[in-house]
Amino acid sequence: MKLWSLLTGDLSSRFYPVTSSRRFHQIVSDATPPWLPPQAEVFDLPTSATMRTLWVATYTGMYGRARIYARQDRLIVALEGQEMGGLLYQGGNTFVASWDHGVRVVFGTGNVPVAGFTVTRRKRVVTYQRVE
Repeated sequence: MKLWSLLTGDLSSRFYPVTSSRRFHQIVSDATPPWLPPQAEVFDLPTSATMRTLWVATYTGMYGRARIYARQDRLIVALEGQEMGGLLYQGGNTFVASWDHGVRVVFGTGNVPVAGFTVTRRKRVVTYQRVE
């Protein structure tokens, strides 16, 4: 820490020695900033077979091909042939990834097979377009 401060010219560690303590880092990592909204509740609403047919297809985007397919009563995502997991239906045209509740998948609207979807993780948005 001191070597890094000398190299970067950062003198804050001299004035705030508590910042390097283990207890300080634990408190900071455990704290949730009051300005952050609470985590939204994640649902797993049922979908009908008719609804699932709107979304089942192969899509292409920045990270390659994504295949959405149905298994039993759930939509499953496979990226470049590797199964990622299921999608939890939130209502409307929105899903949350079962493997990471911070990933939102929003499909296009309409009662016809959708043209694509967007994936949002933190502030990053990636668009996928329907191939078949």
